[in-house]
Amino acid sequence: MCDVKEYEKIAKKLSVLTPDDTMQIIKETNDPDVRQIYSIVGDYFLQKKQKELIEKEKY
Repeated sequence: MCDVKEYEKIAKKLSVLTPDDTMQIIKETNDPDVRQIYSIVGDYFLQKKQKELIEKEKY
């Protein structure tokens, strides 16, 4: 069984990544799986930010 609290800590660490951070990770890793994961993570946080802006009518 996985340690849910540990994954929550990882999620919190990921939530502070900037788009530049995720791009750097994607460019510098040689592991295609890691590249895909960070591409998805970056997209998620971009969509979240877009949703916040739309809700605030700042689009």
